[in-house]
Amino acid sequence: MISVADITAVLLCGGKGARLGGQDKPLLSLSQDKLIDHLLARLKPQAGKIIISCSRNVARYEAYGLKVIVDESPNEGPLGGLQSAFSAIDTEWALTCPGDIPFLTPSLVTRMRDDAERQGIAVPFADNERQNLCLLINQKRREFEGHSQSAMVASDTGGTGEEAPAFPPEARLCLKCQTKAAVMLDGCMTCLNCGDSKCG
Repeated sequence: MISVADITAVLLCGGKGARLGGQDKPLLSLSQDKLIDHLLARLKPQAGKIIISCSRNVARYEAYGLKVIVDESPNEGPLGGLQSAFSAIDTEWALTCPGDIPFLTPSLVTRMRDDAERQGIAVPFADNERQNLCLLINQKRREFEGHSQSAMVASDTGGTGEEAPAFPPEARLCLKCQTKAAVMLDGCMTCLNCGDSKCG
């Protein structure tokens, strides 16, 4: 049974906020609090530790008294944030979620626990759509981190991937990012490079 103490939650707060004039969405106000305040209130009972992964406004995030990891690869999107944060996790399980979802269900871990224990990873659905940035993943397996390392090294070496293994040989071409990185995960064709997912 996965316990709260075994989980480190990672808040992905490294977005560019391009549609908001460059503002960090987690730091925008909703009622009397910031989006991240609402999220933390719902997340703290579900994780023993919380890490914030960000690429700017570091001092504002540090004011929350939580461990803050600066995204080492801000141009790699969420995979870059995950890669930076995963290296700082010392618990068996990691729970990841975007920093701009104030109404995260208080039962997220409970709902994913059985699938995560059976498969080593679980991803929730909302409105019949897979929420790829919300993961409950076993750190001992680290398959997702391994795939993200491959994606980042391939990008750094001009797509050759000379310093890391390529994506799985059975991967198909992702029509969104034009990378041969789409594999079947839990019944959905998911790109390990950009995260695009199609089910059914």
